[in-house]
Amino acid sequence: MLPRTGAIYENCRVLDASGNLLFRAGRKRLDWYLQRDLAKQIDAQTIQLTFAHKGSGRSTEPFYLQEMRNTCVICDSSDTLTLHHIVPAQYRQHMPEQVKSHSSHDLLPVCTRCHDAYEHKAGQLKRHLAECFEAPLLGTGWIDRPDIGKARKAAAALLANNPRIPEHRLSELRHLVHQVSMDRRTLFSQN
Repeated sequence: MLPRTGAIYENCRVLDASGNLLFRAGRKRLDWYLQRDLAKQIDAQTIQLTFAHKGSGRSTEPFYLQEMRNTCVICDSSDTLTLHHIVPAQYRQHMPEQVKSHSSHDLLPVCTRCHDAYEHKAGQLKRHLAECFEAPLLGTGWIDRPDIGKARKAAAALLANNPRIPEHRLSELRHLVHQVSMDRRTLFSQN
């Protein structure tokens, strides 16, 4: 992976009309507000909005107000930094929208040396997960597993705790769920 040529975090400040910190951003975002006469320049790294904004923006979320360090989160080096996704794209695409919408939380600065070491270990784990779940390594394609669908429905019926389900049927449902779960129980028992 090629390193970034400039700083990952520019840590510019955007203030509301009252002078309170709303969020931190890059130079490009500051220029966008300035070019539209929506803000005035306070100093080289700070602008103040000239309008009353709606809501509190990110001012109640400490993550967006903190000054971010331009160093590797693993070794603290400031050389050859890249941005690394914590959750790989092939897994993130299946997450709920509320998780995906906080993508800033999923990116960390990592130097190329630490990134390469991480990718080696992550590749081993991804191959293990793909094997355990009989899933394509890159997350593409579809493997027909009707037993998993049946087990999911059986588990839902058991969780509903319907008193009209006969005991022999409850036993069948438990057996089906148990059988599918036992097929997968070795997931984290292997190295």
